[in-house]
Parts: sequence; C-alpha cells; structure tokens
Amino acid sequence: MSLHHILLGCLAKPASGYDLQKEIDQALSHFWSVQLPQIYPTLRRMEEEGFVASKMKASKAGPPRRVYKRTAKGKEALVDWLLEGPIFGGERRHYLAQLYFLSEVGDPEKALVFLEDLRSIMEARYEQLAEIETGWRKEFGADYPDGFPDDEFYRHLTFDLGINIAKIYADWSARSIARLKARMK
Repeated sequence: MSLHHILLGCLAKPASGYDLQKEIDQALSHFWSVQLPQIYPTLRRMEEEGFVASKMKASKAGPPRRVYKRTAKGKEALVDWLLEGPIFGGERRHYLAQLYFLSEVGDPEKALVFLEDLRSIMEARYEQLAEIETGWRKEFGADYPDGFPDDEFYRHLTFDLGINIAKIYADWSARSIARLKARMK
C-alpha cells in the first residue's frame, strides 16, 4: 500500500493537504499514519503524473490554499489498485522491536516503565475508537453497524477490525505488565 493510493482514495472530494492529513488522522489512524511533510511532495508528484489536479482556493480561516482533486486517471489508478485484491505488506511496529530487545536495558524497573507507557498508549487508542463507536451506536441505534450508506459501510469494516485489534493490544499490554511484575517478585 502506498501513500499515493491512500491519497487517491481520500480525494473522493477536493481537499487541501492539511484536510487530507486531518482525514487520515481521524478516519484511518487505526491502520495508516503519515506526516504532513510526506503528503505535499506526494501530491506534487501525483499532479506531475496526472493523477490529481490542483488550484488555489480562498480560505475562510487564512490565506488561500491549494486544493487537490482526483482526475479520471487518478480514479482509474485507484480502482485498478482496489481490484488487485488484498495486498499484504510488511507492517512495522517499532514498539514491538523495542520490546523484543528490552532485555538489553538490564533493569526490570525500566522495562516496567516502558510497558506501562505502552499500556497507556494502547488503552488511549482503544478508548478513542470506543468513543467513536459509542457515537455511531447512538446515531444508528438498532441499525448499527450495518445501517451505514455503502461508502461508509466499507470504511466501518476497517474500523471494526481496528477497534478489535486495539482492544486486544490493550489487554495484551496489561497482561505483559502482570507477567513482568510476577517475574520481579
């Protein structure tokens, strides 16, 4: 999966680079992350290649901003990518690499601090997604989770996996702390 394809997917309606960052942070953060400095060069390359077009547009909140929209060529590239079938890539979780080598620190107390920090992050991620789900349950009532319109239905499928994984990670981090504390006695 490339940022190129993610941006094409997010450009179902025109948006600035900042708007795209905001959408990715809010709607895709359970499986994708990107920094704003990565977005703008990618958009420029995509425009050079004809996948997006841009124009300057007045902004209510400040100076004019560049707004991008997906071209027909961009839509075709997105659909081609979607129809390739599921693509599995190497998922990198830096914190797991750190945990893997944590014995190198040589101090269980410092390892415990690391795991407690990790648990806090995992629990916060889960709680954030749980709040979103609570809002949807209120909005859709008995129709939740399948009452979404088509475009939102497929997005919710990713959310459903994301919230379940977040719960598993939060539980796992708590169990890891308990296991380390048992070893420290």
